[in-house]
Amino acid sequence: MLDYLSVVVTGASSGIGLVCARAFLKRGRRVVAQFRRQSMPIQQLVDEFGDDLVTPAQADLGTEEGCVELMRTAAEPGI
Repeated sequence: MLDYLSVVVTGASSGIGLVCARAFLKRGRRVVAQFRRQSMPIQQLVDEFGDDLVTPAQADLGTEEGCVELMRTAAEPGI
């Protein structure tokens, strides 16, 4: 059922978000990896799984603009 879906993971640069992003990636899912400040862990995901599977998305989800930007990124063709 999830074969065609991309996954948006918030807080993907640490903790449960990073664990979830890695788990989806290990199953071959495309992941839009949202982060607020720490981009190093996201870059490590890109290095490990490739930029065809990982789309970094820096956004502050405490703002409406950040939420809109994340959804725009997730809705881009090919993601």
